[in-house]
Amino acid sequence: MKNPTPPVSKLTLESVQERFWEWRKSKQQFDPIPDELWHSAIELVKEYPPGQVSKALRLDHSKFKDRVLASQKFETSNIISPSFVELDFANPHAAAECIVETEDKDGSKMKICIKGQLIDVMGLAQAFWARES
Repeated sequence: MKNPTPPVSKLTLESVQERFWEWRKSKQQFDPIPDELWHSAIELVKEYPPGQVSKALRLDHSKFKDRVLASQKFETSNIISPSFVELDFANPHAAAECIVETEDKDGSKMKICIKGQLIDVMGLAQAFWARES
């Protein structure tokens, strides 16, 4: 007989509030809120109104709203992509050089030049789009 898989713990306002409280207890004066906490707060909007989340977590409502909108825009945006891109990871010289350029809604641009090694381009792009302006 198979062991049942443990249930996935669902984020609750109280659990995220506790994580924010723990972080605030140990942070330095000007430490930015970690991305993991922002992500958890944004996930709560699927279950709670944004105003309730920002108030409970003691977040600046405008900044929180901007982050929620940015995450929704990223999730639902129509990313124009080429119809076909072949990446040959078996050949170490195939990814010898690559340039990726992206622009956010405010017009800020990021250019990534990759030479000789593979990196997480999508992770860098997501961090760029999610950063505070």
